[in-house]
Amino acid sequence: MYKGHGRKLYVSFFSKEAAYDTAETVDCELRVNSQPGEPIVETDNDRDEIGSNEEGNNTWEVANRIEIPIEQSKLRPNTLAGIATYALGSISSAQEGAYDSYVHTITPLSTYELPSFTVEDKLHGSLQRKYSGVFINDFTLSCQRKGFWSIAANCIGSGTAAAGSESPSAISENPLMAGIAKVWSGTGYDGSVSQNKTTADLSGSSDLTSRIVSANWGYNNNCNVDDGYYWNGDGVLERAVRGKRSQTLSMTLELDAGAAELASMTSLSNKGIEFEVYGSSKVDGDGANYFGFNLIFPLVNIVKWKPMGLSGDIMTVDVECDVLQHATHGSVLLTVYNAQAAYAG
Repeated sequence: MYKGHGRKLYVSFFSKEAAYDTAETVDCELRVNSQPGEPIVETDNDRDEIGSNEEGNNTWEVANRIEIPIEQSKLRPNTLAGIATYALGSISSAQEGAYDSYVHTITPLSTYELPSFTVEDKLHGSLQRKYSGVFINDFTLSCQRKGFWSIAANCIGSGTAAAGSESPSAISENPLMAGIAKVWSGTGYDGSVSQNKTTADLSGSSDLTSRIVSANWGYNNNCNVDDGYYWNGDGVLERAVRGKRSQTLSMTLELDAGAAELASMTSLSNKGIEFEVYGSSKVDGDGANYFGFNLIFPLVNIVKWKPMGLSGDIMTVDVECDVLQHATHGSVLLTVYNAQAAYAG
């Protein structure tokens, strides 16, 4: 009998695969809450052929892949940076002066080929499997009042598997909580990002921090895996290609009594939303940046405003946003602060 506490999950977040499905050495461990990956094997048989036995004589493997969930209920900056880099697809990293502190700016990819990484899943003891050609189809980032930020990603691997043996260490970072986050709505955005913890990067901002109950951001590459199989491809995926991406953004707020916010929320007027999340310690004690992230949506429209609450409850409102593409600054800008120099290098 094997217990799950012996399991480890390793990924190559810092170095992407040089070519799709060319295994890269895994470089960090992730502390996850998710199940092991599930091999997806597509088969066919000869039950439909005249002359075969009633229940068939043969089964053939047509195609295979693996689906790997990565879930972390207590989000670390390294996990967010890695998942977002491979999901959104474009990253620019810069050092904070001469300090051991780095700023990673992550934005959506304009092309359709996604970067890929390698995963090693240690199930128990010497039973460890290596999966190459892994890419991220979708993820959800969420937080509840009085809780931790969490992330849940759905990854797809080519189907190529081998024995694994690497055991890199986890990056030492504290998890990020709702208690270290601020939230604003605003009327404009000029492209700047600052980790000042007191004022928004959005112009015309309104502070929602004291009223927000929960928030959820979903990002989906809408990959059609059938597009990744080739003739003469041995039944495994040959490329990581996304479809037309989509995003969701929803929040629950305590109800504001003023009529002005109601009019603003229900007018389909253009807005920006910003989350600033920062830890209690600096990345480098001599620098200015704290472990954490900024998440900015330059242009959203509120498409649902639903009041909630029974007798005796605090009245809340469920807000759903349509995430749109700003002509200059795109649809989303994620900036992560930590001590790791690069991702997908």
